[in-house]
Formats: sequence, structure tokens, C-alpha cells
Amino acid sequence: AYLESMSTSSDDNANDASSNSLLEYMKSLPAPATDVELRSLCMFAEDDEGLQLLQVFLKWLTAQVSSGKDYEILQAYLHRTLTIYDKMLVNVPTLAEQLQKLKRANEQASDRFRDLI
Repeated sequence: AYLESMSTSSDDNANDASSNSLLEYMKSLPAPATDVELRSLCMFAEDDEGLQLLQVFLKWLTAQVSSGKDYEILQAYLHRTLTIYDKMLVNVPTLAEQLQKLKRANEQASDRFRDLI
């Protein structure tokens, strides 16, 4: 899937062109295709490559949420990711750690969004 190839293009792709390409690609997808892309990141808890892809995606999502742009669509991606991987995110230590960073970034973005209203 496209997310897999974009996620592995660099460890810290949040500030480069591939990050923008990934966001533009995700925004171009209909909801069912977005779901398929997200589900294809990691199949099960013993999927080491999938766990790495999921961690890279969480890092990307954290950076995107922190940017303050595209708030609504990023919230949708966050919701689907949490729904699909809820147990895995809390039971795998590296993912749980990244999830905490994402939580903090999301709280800050949410505060900024509320301040606009």
C-alpha cells in the first residue's frame, strides 16, 4: 500500500516533501480506501515490520497534528487509527510511547482550535 512506501521513505519525514505527498494522497482517497491503507500498516502484534510502519505513521501523524494544518482530516485519521489499533497501541511499549507524544500534540492542537472559535 502507498502508506507503506511513504512511511519507509525516511525516519523523520514530517518536514519534507514526502510528508506533504502522503497528506495529499490520504486526502485524495475515499473513506473506504483510507481505511484499507490504515489497516494495511500492521496486521498483528507479532508483525515487526508492520509495528515499525505503524510507529513511523504515528510519528508522521504527530508532526502533522503539531503543524496546526488540516485539523479536521487529521482528527479523522487519528480516530480511525485508534479504532483499528487500540489494543496494539497500548500493549506495545514503543507504540504506547509514541501515542503519548501524539496525545500531547493533539491536546495542544485542540486547544489552538478552540481558541479560534
